[in-house]
Amino acid sequence: MTETSIQEIFDRISQIKSAGVIERYGFSEFLTFAREVRATVGDDVWLEVGWDILEGMGLEELYGCDYDILEALEGIPPESDLVDIQSFLRHTLVEILLEQFESGGTTVFLDIGKMLETPAAVLIPKIVELRKKEIENTVIPIIGKKFAIYDVYMNEIGMTTDPVNSVLGDLI
Repeated sequence: MTETSIQEIFDRISQIKSAGVIERYGFSEFLTFAREVRATVGDDVWLEVGWDILEGMGLEELYGCDYDILEALEGIPPESDLVDIQSFLRHTLVEILLEQFESGGTTVFLDIGKMLETPAAVLIPKIVELRKKEIENTVIPIIGKKFAIYDVYMNEIGMTTDPVNSVLGDLI
């Protein structure tokens, strides 16, 4: 598959509100479509498609979860309605995120502001704790009279960058 066609698929998926597709055609049809797309795109593209699927279902608080959404979708009964699917995904992905955090997974794309007043709010204390540790353990390189702050800005577990590609600030 060419890079152009992969981008076209990604653009098309990004514009689809998965909730509307499920309500109109049923979950079984949606799952068939998701399987077809998954078979044609690589892991990086599929991860972003999965985020769009979550967002399209009204699950913005889980956007950024580092997980193959098809695995969770496969565990949902075909006759499920949108409310059942949302409930299943919320529960499943909160559990998966907790497991990922315990094994050193990333928090970088998760937006705790969107988690407020949702079942995902239980993740917020752990995310804040992990991000605090990340910042405390981040080494800020100094290059001449400038310092690199990209690692602090990204705030990702285990992430380090080449200082050449970092955002630089002036030392006072």
